[in-house]
Amino acid sequence: MRRRHLPGASAVFLGVLGGSLAGVGVVPASASVDPGVWWNGAYEGYCLDGGAAGQAFLAPCDDEAHQQWTSPTLAGEPGAVGAVFAMRNQQTDQCLTGDAQGRVFTTTCTYDDAQGWIGGSLLVNRATGLCVAAEKPADLKQVPCDPDYLSDDQRWYPAQAGT
Repeated sequence: MRRRHLPGASAVFLGVLGGSLAGVGVVPASASVDPGVWWNGAYEGYCLDGGAAGQAFLAPCDDEAHQQWTSPTLAGEPGAVGAVFAMRNQQTDQCLTGDAQGRVFTTTCTYDDAQGWIGGSLLVNRATGLCVAAEKPADLKQVPCDPDYLSDDQRWYPAQAGT
């Protein structure tokens, strides 16, 4: 299945990395992206997947609920460059999380900085300032961001299921 690329945010995200979200445990008011799939540029046809045991990994795209994510906005205008959003898995109801050790996993949604993402073509963790990269399909980690978008393993494309 071929997915269409949607426009990504520019490197302007660097200006909003400082500071923290306005309150820990804040419930987001609106969604910036309807439920959809996020797939990786280095592994076309592989989508971000979430497991019930807290795993985050890539798997062949299948449009099932475990690959469907909503993106509630945590700070900024929904869908705007520099907006901070969470990524909530539709099947597990857990949020994508990054920690100081560079790990990427899912856990109960708290909407704190570790679950805040500034995105577009890069998924930048609000707490660490690092980007999610796919070293291989089963191995996601946070690495220093490539603001020139030269590293395909750091490119992420949101797409509606079935497109």
